Amino acid sequence: MRKSTVLTFVLLCGALAGAQGFFFPLNSSGAVTTVCPNVVVGSQIREFCTASVTWHATTNGTNITIEAIGGGGSGTGGGASTNITGGGGGEYCTSSVAYSSGANITVTVGAGGGVSTASGDGHAGGNSSFGSTVVAVGGSAGQTANTSGAGGTGGTGSTCHNGGAGESGTHSAGGGGGGAGGPNGAGANGSGGNTAGGRAGAGGGGGSGGGSAGASAPSGNSGVAGGANHTASQAGGAGDTGSGAGNGSGDSNGASGGGGGGQASSNTVGDPGGNGGSGQEWNGAHGSGGGGGGGGGCNSSGSPACNGNGGAGGNGGSYGGGSGPGGYSNAHTSGVSGAGAQGIVVITYTP
Repeated sequence: MRKSTVLTFVLLCGALAGAQGFFFPLNSSGAVTTVCPNVVVGSQIREFCTASVTWHATTNGTNITIEAIGGGGSGTGGGASTNITGGGGGEYCTSSVAYSSGANITVTVGAGGGVSTASGDGHAGGNSSFGSTVVAVGGSAGQTANTSGAGGTGGTGSTCHNGGAGESGTHSAGGGGGGAGGPNGAGANGSGGNTAGGRAGAGGGGGSGGGSAGASAPSGNSGVAGGANHTASQAGGAGDTGSGAGNGSGDSNGASGGGGGGQASSNTVGDPGGNGGSGQEWNGAHGSGGGGGGGGGCNSSGSPACNGNGGAGGNGGSYGGGSGPGGYSNAHTSGVSGAGAQGIVVITYTP
């Protein structure tokens, strides 16, 4: 068979396989390549799947480690009928698995919970999985009937760490979103809103491994800081001092901090909550995210008075952070929530 005929046959087979949902990407030498973006770690390859794919095993082996984080849930809108609650962080699960050459394994990456309406429930995060062997459960949604978004739990793997829970608050002070679980441990809970008339948003929880909860909303107007990462070497985002709440941060030592809470502004709107930080446990660029801070309220009868819209909640940090709820306004439109962060599946193996 001529070389051109062989090449045509290979390309045709690849096209047919792709039509059936299988991936056989070829490099210039005709070898099968990895599916997800990857880095070389010593003698191993580590792939970061941030979208759902079919993973094709090219060799037999048992030295493959799967780590997954579920998507983060989103918080309620600021005009929730009872209390304003943050979304839960996604769960982390890991396991070592065997695989056979030629196996095609479905990798699902959980979506983050979408932005809520100004007065509606949040949305749950999706599960992330590697076949049925490793399943990390997404965080639950904040609910308008005073049900906080629970952190993801109950997944499948040899080791699992729960996501942090979002917390509730009053109409005048929304709770923060929960941090995602990760390799270092469970995500921290978001903090609660102040029930004694505070109007600022609470801080989001830090990411995995004992990352601290955000500070609770105060009785005054200023926003509060989000939780630090698990080593406390990177603080959470600062509370709002009038120019917008600070975003959480992360470093190569571990998980991310949570976003700061928004201020109850004396201007025409409540200020938004800060976003949760992105984790950096893997390769300094991927990890468990912190929770978003709650949006600042806007109350025409407060001191200082605010006659505009409530602030938006902060987004959850990558990967798997729950989002903060929107801030309440008694005069105009309450704020929408932030969005929960999507999950991730990390595959480490010896080729």
